[in-house]
This record gives sequence, C-alpha cells and structure tokens, in this order.
Amino acid sequence: MSAGEDIIVTKSGKDTAKIMACYDPDYVKEEQPAYRSSDGWVTYEEFLELRRKRSKGLN
Repeated sequence: MSAGEDIIVTKSGKDTAKIMACYDPDYVKEEQPAYRSSDGWVTYEEFLELRRKRSKGLN
C-alpha cells in the first residue's frame, strides 16, 4: 500500500468498506488504558476484570 491509497474491502464480491488515509494527526485519538500489574503482565482473568471495571466506570 502506498501512502494516500484507498483500500476497498469486499465480501462475496461486493464492496463493504473503504479504508482511507487520514492526513489530520489530531483527527484520530485513542485513549490507551493502563493495564499493568506488579510485574508488568496481567492474566486473562485480570484483564477481563479490568475491562469490566472500566466499562462500569470503576477506574
């Protein structure tokens, strides 16, 4: 893929989505939650618990 090139996603021969380049660095902003434990890793169960608390606003 070259810079600025659009990508058409198809399913069963039909166009279903178009992925386009984003030139505005302030347009896309994603929050990155802190999923950490004492040793830097979390188990799958700990991860699920963190997600559950986050979805309920219990940070």
